Amino acid sequence: MSAARIAIAIAIAAWLGACAKADRAVTSPVDSTPTRLQIVGGDLQRGFVDSTLDTLVTVLVRGSSGIGIANVRVHFAASAAGAAFDTTVTTNAAGQASCAWRLGSSPGSQQLAAHLDAASPAPVTATTQAYALSQADLVIVHNAVPGTISILELTNNTAFSIRQVVWPDTIVRFIPRDSNAFQKSVSAFELARAPDYAPNPWTPNTDTIHLQLGAPIQLPLTFWIMHDYATTVALARADSASTDHVWQINPTGLRVGPVQFIDATAFPQLNTPITCSSGMPGSVSTTVNVYYVPTDPATAPPSVGYTCSAGEILRGPVSNFSTVNLLAHELGHTFTLAHVADSLNVMYSAQAGNTFTIAQIYSAFFSNQSSLNAIYGLRNIPPVPIPNLIRAR
Repeated sequence: MSAARIAIAIAIAAWLGACAKADRAVTSPVDSTPTRLQIVGGDLQRGFVDSTLDTLVTVLVRGSSGIGIANVRVHFAASAAGAAFDTTVTTNAAGQASCAWRLGSSPGSQQLAAHLDAASPAPVTATTQAYALSQADLVIVHNAVPGTISILELTNNTAFSIRQVVWPDTIVRFIPRDSNAFQKSVSAFELARAPDYAPNPWTPNTDTIHLQLGAPIQLPLTFWIMHDYATTVALARADSASTDHVWQINPTGLRVGPVQFIDATAFPQLNTPITCSSGMPGSVSTTVNVYYVPTDPATAPPSVGYTCSAGEILRGPVSNFSTVNLLAHELGHTFTLAHVADSLNVMYSAQAGNTFTIAQIYSAFFSNQSSLNAIYGLRNIPPVPIPNLIRAR
């Protein structure tokens, strides 16, 4: 190797060594000394005496760099008349530690202090308002059967919360509400029972709300068989049975029936492409009408089923695994429900699952646009807000 090449190699090696030293120089040691303790969740809750709050109290331990520190012991302590609460939790990888706070037996303001082993940083305190059970607003559910009862409380027109009790417990206690608060309604749902609803139930006094669950509601359907009667009526019967099954395994309070099959095969064949404006052979105004048409509806994207309105559904001839719950899905659209991303849900767009959420059932029963009210007239109710739910397809 020439002297010039040797000199260049030495220079490159020296430069690389300098870079490595520079890299090592900017590497910071792990920040392991706590300098800040703060509450990041569970403060300013309300609850009942001698009970555990719904939300965990969570603190964050940080170092001078602002990054959370793991494996730090945090001591939570509270003292109230009749009970003392004391526990120690180690922070996780994000520097957070949480505990479930059980309140003491004294109504009024209660505090939970959190501190570290070291004197610094200073302790922090969470505060809650504790209520006596005698102050609770009650929701009592009648005519329940063994199983889980879900109570949906609509809060501020766009949000809701759901509480659950297991029969024979049929009483749900709420932190005191008042008529000026945002709470707008409560409703109850249970498997094999029709739901009930109480609008604007709260007053400034202690309230007891009674909700009456009912027997399952029979929902009549009309099937118009427009081609190949023997084969297509069998498909319609299968659709009816699968829909009834889906309704039974969810707390919808609905059942299919009675069902009417109309032979419309003599009706002049519809011009293709088939759309909602193609002109169907007739309709029954008091039921949802399902038209079994000879070709798939012309929709974008293409679909074997399509809901035209609260009272009209088009059903194409395809029958396979992906269409097992198709009618339940399309009837969901007549209930005001839109597509969702959950593949287990009936309203999943690609292939209907077999589950409904409590919020979807609420929308189905208590929306004036739902076929349950617009077609079947199940409930004479004023317009009610539907919480953050689904209206469009």
